[in-house]
Amino acid sequence: MVMTKIGVVHLTSAHSAGDTRILRRECVALAGHGKFAVTLLNAKGEDFEYKGVNVESVDRARGRVGRLLLSVPKSIIAVLRRRERIIHIHDPELLPLVPFMKFAGRMVIFDCHEDFTKKIDSRPWIPRIFRPLVRFGFRLCLSVSLRNIAAVVAATPEIGHRLGHPVTVVVRNMPDASVIAPPSSSTRRRDRVILYTGGLTPNRGISEVVEALRTWSEESWKLIIVGRKNENVARHLRAALKDRRIEYLGVIEFEKVVELMQEAQVGVVCNQKGHGYESALPNKLFEYMAAGLGVVASDFPEWESIVRASGAGVVCDPSSPQAIQRALARFLGDKTTARTAGKRGRKLVEEKFNWAEESRGLIALYGKLMAGGPEAQR
Repeated sequence: MVMTKIGVVHLTSAHSAGDTRILRRECVALAGHGKFAVTLLNAKGEDFEYKGVNVESVDRARGRVGRLLLSVPKSIIAVLRRRERIIHIHDPELLPLVPFMKFAGRMVIFDCHEDFTKKIDSRPWIPRIFRPLVRFGFRLCLSVSLRNIAAVVAATPEIGHRLGHPVTVVVRNMPDASVIAPPSSSTRRRDRVILYTGGLTPNRGISEVVEALRTWSEESWKLIIVGRKNENVARHLRAALKDRRIEYLGVIEFEKVVELMQEAQVGVVCNQKGHGYESALPNKLFEYMAAGLGVVASDFPEWESIVRASGAGVVCDPSSPQAIQRALARFLGDKTTARTAGKRGRKLVEEKFNWAEESRGLIALYGKLMAGGPEAQR
């Protein structure tokens, strides 16, 4: 007898179809469980199949305005045309669509990746004078939407606590230890190579890291940058990026990123204070640790409790190039220190901070929702 799989749709209008949390972790985990037929709808014009997940585009959005005016309405139309009961949304801009989805008999899960209320204050495209109004409007929309949502998936315990939904599961951004591993015996670390993943994007510390390196009396280093490019940040760093010691690779395949993590000596994650990052747990922090990299990280209390307590790296004031210099010097000047920190980070990932542990909560939530039927929607 062939078992009929439960149809599930993950929906994003803002993220890329290859997003690590959405596709490579959550969707793949559900598809691999065997009970779910998983489709990921995206607004980036991407169509492909990945490890049992069917990826389909609903639009090819260009720019923020086009996404809000075109991609969001197209997303709800695409969902309503489908038959899947569970709709798992990943962007706050999709929240106004929740009542429509519930009215159409869908169970909606809201996946809150970040503290979006705090993020409003760091958005340069929102005039400062209007931010209190935008913040109030978002909170009102969130409050109404949460009444119609079956469950919340939160990226950190703090985010889950803030939302206060009665059906909340914390699913942290932890790496798959079987996919990201330390280098094999045939791969050697490249001395004095620093890896920054996350791209030239605002408030994630790339400007401070670049300044720290270029004003350092130490000249023997190489910085590799991977990720999206924000034009304003790139313009600010244009002269610095001409330094031959800095290599910007743009957006590359995840498998290549893993190779770079296995070759570098230290990974930096110096997100800036005051932009909601203090309550987030970034993918790259744990990916660096999984790959056996020594870590230089922002001195946010939760990050510090993980990095310093485990001996996996060094924390520093992310706004201070001098502090970043001192942290990097701990590793670049001593291979043994970097190697020891990397081993400790890998051990912590294997024992505690890994996707195998986190995915169990996600799969259990889906099982409860399906067992509860319409009652799961409260």
